[in-house]
Amino acid sequence: MFPATLFLILFQFAAFVGLLASRENLVGVMPFNLGTLINYQALLVGNLIGVPLCYFIIRAVRNPFYLRSYYSQLKQQVDVKVTKKEFALWLLALGALLLLLCMPLNEKSTIFSTNYTLSLLLPLMMWGAMRYGYKLISLLWAVVLMISIHSYQNYIPIYPGYTTQLTITSSSYLVFSFIVNYMAVLATRQRAVARRIQRLAYVDPVVHLPNVRALNRALRDAPWSALCYLRIPGMEMLVKNYGIMLRIQYKQKLSHWLSPLLEPGEDVYQLSGNDLALRLNTDRTRSALPHWIAISSNFVSFGMECRCNRRLASVTAMCARQ
Repeated sequence: MFPATLFLILFQFAAFVGLLASRENLVGVMPFNLGTLINYQALLVGNLIGVPLCYFIIRAVRNPFYLRSYYSQLKQQVDVKVTKKEFALWLLALGALLLLLCMPLNEKSTIFSTNYTLSLLLPLMMWGAMRYGYKLISLLWAVVLMISIHSYQNYIPIYPGYTTQLTITSSSYLVFSFIVNYMAVLATRQRAVARRIQRLAYVDPVVHLPNVRALNRALRDAPWSALCYLRIPGMEMLVKNYGIMLRIQYKQKLSHWLSPLLEPGEDVYQLSGNDLALRLNTDRTRSALPHWIAISSNFVSFGMECRCNRRLASVTAMCARQ
């Protein structure tokens, strides 16, 4: 708002001192009139939709690889429930409304060839803002608005109240732009928060390892798996002497130690008490068992690897076919 206001003040000052020859045609005799209001609303619309569009064009020209990054962000913001058929129908409806706006007025024109069709763009774009995210809608709305503004004479007939109607239409551009962009940002942020909450629901908040819910999901995706339980029976005595942080750090260090031995898709999961769970692919269970048995000779605590009593730090691996 500040750049538009500053530009309008400088524009009015230049017109007042006579720097602009056609002052009456541009702003009228008095500074506060419908022409000034139209100019001010046009500046606000330009700042609202033109700045993101120009930024995108400049970034794409300076670094073409930005298009790949932008497309990746665009896909992340789209709702996961969106289908190709829905998106195609939405684009078809948007193109039909733009075609009606660009058709010249004649004796056979209907109400859909007037600015009534412009008001139909709002619910359609709001639907797109709620479903497709800010990255896509901000660019599409800028293109739609530029096309509709360029063809404004096709749906705003010239009559005695033409200036008033043009003022109302320009205010519609401004209000629609604000609503569409705000709804797109709000919906995108809500989806990001929902994804983060869903992702955190599969991680133990204390040990920061995948929990039982994540294990159930992994078993649902790969039912033919080998499930191994790692038990540390002597941990209770150490926890009583050194505190709960020893068990937390032990599990974290053990998980970090096992990570290089795991294949993609395999993971270590947090269980209640002193236990951990391993999900292995069925085809490598036998080859991986010696690694888990070798763990029983080491104990990891507070970032240091030291020898201790085999009975105290023994790790019992019980594999169960799922």
